[in-house]
Amino acid sequence: MPEKDIFSPEDNTKLEEEIDLFCPECNIRITTKIVTKGVDTFSNSAATPPEGVYAEFLNYTYYVCACKHCGQPFFVRRANFEASGEYGTFKEDEVLYPPERSTQLDGVPPSLKKRYKEAVLSFKVASYESCAMMCRKCIETMCTTLGANGRNLNDKLNNLYEAKKIDSRLLEWAQEIRLVGNDGAHEDDIVTRRDARDTLDFTEYILTYVFILTSRFDKYRNRRARRKSKQ
Repeated sequence: MPEKDIFSPEDNTKLEEEIDLFCPECNIRITTKIVTKGVDTFSNSAATPPEGVYAEFLNYTYYVCACKHCGQPFFVRRANFEASGEYGTFKEDEVLYPPERSTQLDGVPPSLKKRYKEAVLSFKVASYESCAMMCRKCIETMCTTLGANGRNLNDKLNNLYEAKKIDSRLLEWAQEIRLVGNDGAHEDDIVTRRDARDTLDFTEYILTYVFILTSRFDKYRNRRARRKSKQ
């Protein structure tokens, strides 16, 4: 295979391809407009040449695309596997930007992760009321996990604040998620896509702070204390 520049831009006037992608802003699958593309070919003389039996048959094409509806930019890498004979040609697209929303939340209790993932799935199918209600359920489950007392979610959140398990800013965020979740349960109230998106984001921030960052900070502080005690 002849050597080329690592990224070789091609003539934009020859671009005729379109790529179907999921747009996180429009929250639907759309056909993107390709702005430009470049080809990446491997060289055996590279410092870290590709490995594998079929590496010589693999090359990448990189695309810069834009959503035709909202203008959301995309950076796509297409793997091209081209081998003669029985293997034929294989193509696979990978969206490098924007990154796909992570739903791992390592360190968060399984019951909370389950509800959060359900909220994400609701958002992806444009069920914004369901998304808001699942986010509210995440907050309610968090209160139960942290041993909050109270007759309703409002009381439980205030109890967590009084017990210093959340601060005033997290209390404010959680209360707003509670209210949006209430809107989702009422027939006459509408939860917009933007409201659902923000509610999902702030739910993730609260779970990350309460269960992940707090645990990391406690481990960090304990590690320093042990080191100082030995000195």
